[in-house]
Amino acid sequence: MTRACRSAECRANNRTLARTFTSHLAAMRDYAGADHTTHTLLKSRLCSLPSVLNVCIAGPPASGKGTAAERIVGAFELVHISTGDMLREAMADESNENGQKAAEFMKARAAQDLRASACLKGRG
Repeated sequence: MTRACRSAECRANNRTLARTFTSHLAAMRDYAGADHTTHTLLKSRLCSLPSVLNVCIAGPPASGKGTAAERIVGAFELVHISTGDMLREAMADESNENGQKAAEFMKARAAQDLRASACLKGRG
């Protein structure tokens, strides 16, 4: 799992983006009744905001989510947060109460699925 950048440069970039966004937001309040499609100054301020890209990848196990995430992270310089990795890490940590609850739930669910599968095989 790729963790968020903690370097001074990243923090400085985040502060700069926050200041830029705040100043644009303050300027846009002056044009609350303006039509953003025709008002030139408002349109230029909206277009100068940095774009934000959030990507969510979902799919069944072994469908290539991790591989796709690696390629997207490399291409767009994003931060990769894997909830599956986070869950497995929490479950492996004996002192993590929520991780242990999740492990119990998953074990119970797996046993339930096996029982249901066995029942269905007996009917065939």
